[in-house]
Amino acid sequence: MTCSSTLGGVSGSSLASSAATKTTTGSVPPGVRRVLDEQLAFSRAILQGLGHDPAMLGLVEAGAVTGQTTASAPPSPTATFAAEHDKRQLAMLAIDHLSAASARCPDEIALPDGAPYGRIDVDSERCTLCMSCTSVCPARALSAGDEEPRLVFHEANCVQCGICERACPEAAITLDARLVTDPARRREGVILFEEPPFCCVSCGRPFATRRVIDNILGKLADHAMFQSERARRRLQMCEDCRVVDAVQDADAMKSGLHLDPPQRNN
Repeated sequence: MTCSSTLGGVSGSSLASSAATKTTTGSVPPGVRRVLDEQLAFSRAILQGLGHDPAMLGLVEAGAVTGQTTASAPPSPTATFAAEHDKRQLAMLAIDHLSAASARCPDEIALPDGAPYGRIDVDSERCTLCMSCTSVCPARALSAGDEEPRLVFHEANCVQCGICERACPEAAITLDARLVTDPARRREGVILFEEPPFCCVSCGRPFATRRVIDNILGKLADHAMFQSERARRRLQMCEDCRVVDAVQDADAMKSGLHLDPPQRNN
């Protein structure tokens, strides 16, 4: 069995029987069929959220296509956008067209978990603005502020892959599958979390946040190399001032040279 998708060309009874089929999938591997079913669920949720009949979209066996009849549905305006090479962009153009043709259009539509559209929620009590999430995001949905410690999110780019969620060392990120129907709102950058910058105690240059510095000071409170007041103050310096101060600190230089030289193999 091979499967194809169609919009507005499959009867409701055929869709129901196709969705209920539990027999062999023929030439379609079970994994492929599972992905098709997931995509169908996402698409139907979008159609229903936009006020269209979700039964307009379904999976049918290739051999059954000939006998299908066009489902009765109210006529809708013909789309005028050009096809794009980017599949995600093409999907969003189609969604925007369906949204414009709908009698009711909510601000956002809740989607099943795993849908390729949505936002992320950031726990402000956990987030330290370490920016680990921005460095691993493959879709450029997350970015850091230019000069200010802030996390900026572009929902139009988010594919809900979950890499940021798994990469966050503070477990501060959760996924929220949804579709925002307003194109301008989807593209707008949203500040998820920000804090005032922490300035170097030596030169005054902003380089971190107060929460990051407090976190570092707490974790290194019992470390042997950071028991002096000067060593702890050095943790509150930018990377340039920290190096200069360490070189000028005789105790710091001695503590870094106490190891025995490496032994050569004869």
